[in-house]
Amino acid sequence: MRYINTNIKLSIIITSILLFAHAWFFQKGTIAICGAIIYLGALLYEIIGLIINSQKIKEAQDLQITKSKSVKITTLLEGILVVGSLVAIASGNDLFLIPGQIIWFGQIALVVLVGPIVEFFVGMPMTMTYGGWRVRKFQRRRRNK
Repeated sequence: MRYINTNIKLSIIITSILLFAHAWFFQKGTIAICGAIIYLGALLYEIIGLIINSQKIKEAQDLQITKSKSVKITTLLEGILVVGSLVAIASGNDLFLIPGQIIWFGQIALVVLVGPIVEFFVGMPMTMTYGGWRVRKFQRRRRNK
């Protein structure tokens, strides 16, 4: 799910990480919560990009998916942020418990919303499997006579 301009998402994630670092250094919980809310902005940007790309798929246009170093850096920083939030939730850290929950449940909401968004905008039937969203394949079953 990488979209046309990943620099915007990269800047949002870097801002979120800087706010988390500031909150950790000065022990400020409200700044950490602001960093988590800004990370939700990155997830919202990803949903908007998914909607734009799904409309392009429906219209059979060519998708311009960037494959650059910024995509790798964005993925790495996002992974660090999500895993760090899970560690904060598991350890019961008072400072990062609520921001960790915001990040983790926002990520879960994104995974849940991807399938219905693609199904609605593209018209492709989707089903949730253990590995994520897949295109639903209708198979005819043989009847025993």
